Amino acid sequence: MFVAAEVAELIRERFGPAFIETLRRDTIFGQLVEPKKERFVEKDIRWKINYAGNASVGSFTELQNFGVAGEQAYDTALLDWKLNKVVIRVTGLAQALSQSQNSIINAIATETEQAMRDLKRQVNLQLLSDGEGNLNGANPALAIGGATADITGIQAAVDDGSLVPVYAGIDRTVNVWWQSFVSDNGGIPRPLSEALMFQVWNELKIRGGKVTHILCSYNTWTRYGLLLEQVRRRQESMRMEGGFDTLSFNGVPVIAVPDYEEGRMDFLDMDQIKWKILQDFSVEPRDPGSFDASTFFVKHYSQFLYENPWLAGSLRDIAA
Repeated sequence: MFVAAEVAELIRERFGPAFIETLRRDTIFGQLVEPKKERFVEKDIRWKINYAGNASVGSFTELQNFGVAGEQAYDTALLDWKLNKVVIRVTGLAQALSQSQNSIINAIATETEQAMRDLKRQVNLQLLSDGEGNLNGANPALAIGGATADITGIQAAVDDGSLVPVYAGIDRTVNVWWQSFVSDNGGIPRPLSEALMFQVWNELKIRGGKVTHILCSYNTWTRYGLLLEQVRRRQESMRMEGGFDTLSFNGVPVIAVPDYEEGRMDFLDMDQIKWKILQDFSVEPRDPGSFDASTFFVKHYSQFLYENPWLAGSLRDIAA
């Protein structure tokens, strides 16, 4: 006898671990940052930002009044959990041809595996986007649940307020300490140079930050590699080879990321990034309505954050 709840559990047991493994392996932030599953169920993610020190610190004369006591200045950043889902449907014919729950699972294996790939790609795109369906200056069918339904990705986290004025509930236009450092050229493409990269690098060092990774698109990555062509070693053998396997800047890896925004290079500290998962892979049977089918709802709750965007930088308007 077909029991929807039992089949939902079988789907979760069989495909859940594989989904989480491929999500961590095949998404760029899954490779660079270990997703952390939250133990406690909270309705949102909050963290404290220390944006100013004790105002009473300073020199004074022996007979001068101490003045009023000072204290550290804090604000609270807040992000909501984001839901990604996929709906799997088992037709009545597939159920009629099945003699057991296991064979039902086999009948929908191909559909489920394909749905998992689609769900994984959707999550990966959102991790790179601005949280409102925008990626690479376009909308690649993200935010199907409406604006702000997506995971708040890297484009939202790393900005000076010109494109994303509000991040994690804090307005960058009035809170300078929440602005990332952005070097742009007013929308006019310009050649990539080491001087431009040092501009971002040095500014982040002045701010007290560190850079562990530099992320960009494949085209921008190739442009940087060609920029270094003059320092590559000459090959003495008759066999000539081109290209490059890895690139770095000041000892930091420069990584090409599929679907990354063109003309943009982000200087990041991976210790500042948190990818939190509230619910990794949950399967629930749902009413199929008037269809001769059984429907299963797979959902994944997660969120992405950059703890202190002030310590992140972005080089933009890089010519192709």
